[in-house]
Amino acid sequence: TVGCTAQMIGFAVSSYRENGISGLVALGIGTSMLQVPNIVKNPLILIPPTVAGAVLAPLATVVFKMTNEPAGAGMGTSGFVGQLMTFADMGFGTSVWIAVLLLHFIAPAIISLILSEGLRKIGWIKFGDMKIEQ
Repeated sequence: TVGCTAQMIGFAVSSYRENGISGLVALGIGTSMLQVPNIVKNPLILIPPTVAGAVLAPLATVVFKMTNEPAGAGMGTSGFVGQLMTFADMGFGTSVWIAVLLLHFIAPAIISLILSEGLRKIGWIKFGDMKIEQ
């Protein structure tokens, strides 16, 4: 689930300047698949959310011992199904809430934003590269 959420939240936050609040919602709780045409045009936009997922998924499984129901495992933040299924599998304890907030939302947003801004500074990602059709 963390890898999927990293893609969705990562793209939502990284592309905020191009897509605004509607893009944040569409990508963050809808589907990151909206970025597929942009990935074809510039595959480098995959770097920030993919690195976020690669860093956070092992932390989620090894350190935080996060688990999920099969129905929610690949859903990410789409309709919050991934989070609801995580709670269904792990319960609603404080540590679970902290892990979900940190690993599903906060950390992927921070990692992806830092990396995307760095890639924008060196010209690998340009304004408009992550604009979604509306």
